[in-house]
Amino acid sequence: MKRILLLLILGIGFIFIACDEPQPFEDSQFSYNPFSFKKDTVYNVQSIDGGHSDIDWGSHLRAWVGETNHYKAGIDIRFQLPDTSLDLSTADSVLLYARHAMSFAENGTDTIISTYANAAFSRTDGQTIDILNSNFGSPLTVDTINVKTNNTYWTYRLPAGTVTPADTLVGLGIFPDETGFLSTVYGGGSSIRPSLLFYFHEPDSAGKDSATAVTVLADTLYQYLEEIPGAFDRTNFHYLSQLTQDSITIQLDIDPLMATGDTLVHIISSSILPAIDESVSSMYVSGTVDSLVTYYLRVLDYDASIASSLILGIDDDPSNDIASIIQHAINSGDQTINLVLKSNHIGYDPGFIAISNDPAESSIYVHSSKVVRP
Repeated sequence: MKRILLLLILGIGFIFIACDEPQPFEDSQFSYNPFSFKKDTVYNVQSIDGGHSDIDWGSHLRAWVGETNHYKAGIDIRFQLPDTSLDLSTADSVLLYARHAMSFAENGTDTIISTYANAAFSRTDGQTIDILNSNFGSPLTVDTINVKTNNTYWTYRLPAGTVTPADTLVGLGIFPDETGFLSTVYGGGSSIRPSLLFYFHEPDSAGKDSATAVTVLADTLYQYLEEIPGAFDRTNFHYLSQLTQDSITIQLDIDPLMATGDTLVHIISSSILPAIDESVSSMYVSGTVDSLVTYYLRVLDYDASIASSLILGIDDDPSNDIASIIQHAINSGDQTINLVLKSNHIGYDPGFIAISNDPAESSIYVHSSKVVRP
């Protein structure tokens, strides 16, 4: 009995010794305090700067005609006449064809009620164009253009004598003669760019009327696009327009997201939240299709050349994730990054967004996790 009691006391003693001095755990894959999750809206934008530059419209696929509260646009189309045995100046009629893609109303909430708008046609070669003051060259006539039906042709009959025997180059302009619309036509970089059709009528062998047509495609197209003076509040906002190559650079301090020691940071998701003022922005929709309800952007880490695509909606943000950009900067040990916002749909829609130039109003949303290195 005494022997059993002695063994029991020794066993209890070993238990107390084991609790007081735990044995070390040697598994190198073990992580202590392994995970923590955090969701934050981080107001750490240091500065916001805007940049403005024009598109190279000459070789662009689209061109614009129209006038709204924000823009006035028209096109100057140049045709190099071919050196043929056929005297093009003797044509019975000359038609200008421009394929109209679609039109946009004054802003994103309006629709185009009228089917037709007035356009001023003019002779432009050798002339000075001042679109804001409606100086479009040598006036020809005002004619109507279809601004509501998508994918149709604008057709204009040149007045007799517009093309003379001495002409080797013909410049023709299409400019707005009323307000409230912006229309896009296929431009100089398109295979279906504007054309001139020279028609010759003569009787055939049976005495019936026969027509011969000579087609001359546009050689060069000049885009005249001007902002209406005072239309944009550049004192309080930077603008991103799809009719120019605007950009906005946001300098972001990511030091609050960094970790020290053996802690690793994993960015699960992150969204950029620029301070967009919808009351002075225009998220356009097509006049008849109502299809464009989003604004497409590219976000570029200028220093690392990493890009993400954003789609900003009117009522929500259907696609806005810059996690890869933030993660790359953290992995590289950068304390700040320069995010460049640009339009991803340049030249195709007249929408623009206004972003407050107050850095304190913009932010990023970050959903991250932390893990301690083994």
